[in-house]
Amino acid sequence: MTEPPLDTQSLRGAQRALRRMKPLEREIFIAIRFEDATYEDLAARLAIPVADVENHFASGIVTLVQAMRAEKRPWWKFWGR
Repeated sequence: MTEPPLDTQSLRGAQRALRRMKPLEREIFIAIRFEDATYEDLAARLAIPVADVENHFASGIVTLVQAMRAEKRPWWKFWGR
């Protein structure tokens, strides 16, 4: 299934999210989302438990959602947590 192209703001948010992800989190997110890898395949390839793959992927999704929403925040809310 082909997905619609991202608008500029969404593309920036996605790029920002990928930059913010930890290297392993990014690798797992990209493999699952764009390479159709399974949790089991990645667990075997990376020699980590399937639960860790699931957790890293979930963290990547959280990072993506936060980055996609970031453009809608006022500028003064970009600092601090």
